[in-house]
Amino acid sequence: MKINYIPSSVAKEYLENLSKETQLNDMQKESLKHLQKTAKLSSKDAIKLKDELMALGLSEFVSVKIVDILPNNIDELRAIVYPHLSNLDSELGKKILDVVGKYR
Repeated sequence: MKINYIPSSVAKEYLENLSKETQLNDMQKESLKHLQKTAKLSSKDAIKLKDELMALGLSEFVSVKIVDILPNNIDELRAIVYPHLSNLDSELGKKILDVVGKYR
């Protein structure tokens, strides 16, 4: 079974659309409240950023974590990607931060 990871912005949009069609249960309502406070990008930008990060060779999981947190510096980035990318070199880190910076 393949797991697909989605940015929090996409989940927020999904729940907002679902709430227009049906009554959300309590867990969905709480999830939507949380996502409305924490999602930083539009779902369209979040998907574009995820795709750009994956084009740099990052996994879908790591890309989504970066999209959700939008690190400001190399130390924050290392904290996000460890242990999935424990040997993050400065060159790749700079490329990632440059891509993220376009969406800030």
